Amino acid sequence: MTSEDEAAERFSRTLRENLMSELHMGHRDREVALPSIRRVAGTTGLDHRVVASVYHALAAEGLIEVRDRAGMYLATMAQGGGSPESDEARWVARLLADARGRDLRIPELADLIRGHTCARPVRCALIESTLDYSFLIGTELRDGFGLTTQIVDPATVTIGGDRPAQLGQLPAALRHADVIVATAFHAPAASVAARVAGRPLLLVTMNRAVTKTLEHHLLQGPVTVICEDTGFADRQRALYSNSLRDRLGFVLAADAPAVAAVDRSHPVFLTRAAHHRLGDIAPLAFPPGSPAFSPASIRDLAGTLVRLNTQPPS
Repeated sequence: MTSEDEAAERFSRTLRENLMSELHMGHRDREVALPSIRRVAGTTGLDHRVVASVYHALAAEGLIEVRDRAGMYLATMAQGGGSPESDEARWVARLLADARGRDLRIPELADLIRGHTCARPVRCALIESTLDYSFLIGTELRDGFGLTTQIVDPATVTIGGDRPAQLGQLPAALRHADVIVATAFHAPAASVAARVAGRPLLLVTMNRAVTKTLEHHLLQGPVTVICEDTGFADRQRALYSNSLRDRLGFVLAADAPAVAAVDRSHPVFLTRAAHHRLGDIAPLAFPPGSPAFSPASIRDLAGTLVRLNTQPPS
């Protein structure tokens, strides 16, 4: 064996030991490239072909991986396993990894989650005046969060005009609720109800993703929305500027002749409540597959759900 061969053997052995040590101890970030072949050759005095052969031998052993035009990196240790294919499965994998990072036992995780979310029924009073938003938000609260939800008319929160009702005069759904939910449109009545009933209040906001499709079409021209009540139509019109508002038309789902006469040369959408009545006669204005609430409202509701399940009922 020549002196060059001996030097290459020493370099290979030292590099292998260092990499194994760094892998085992977690000292090296896998996303930080290893020193280049040229740099190693310059610092060790070895021929660059020798350094390259050592790197490729280590890659064959699974210690490092060669990324095209990006250099050499420590290899991912989950060889042959790979990542789950679906987004849902990848999310579960991240959840499990985070749980173990917190020293939680994965076989006990399902019971832990149930204990924090389903230990007892959580009663929710949704203060809402329109059928379409009641259906949209109520379905999300029931199906998405598992809350036992009742709809409350905001008019029942006041008596004698604007004078707030006393506790005994509030609807039973408000008196017995664990949490009160409303949108900004009913914030005044909801605030009164929460204060009188002594219950937490969450003002939910809508997910931007469920409204941008409608806005996109409004920028192009007229749009018709089939809905359940005129209150929803009035509220939607108030959300847009005059130029877009004039392009937005509404038809009540219960008006069969009007539904049949809708001009299909322009985009037509259904609210989820109208879809429940009419079926798939047009796309949904609030598409399925996306939560109805904004990420901030989802975090608020999730936190409230966990808190109410982990503290004694009041």
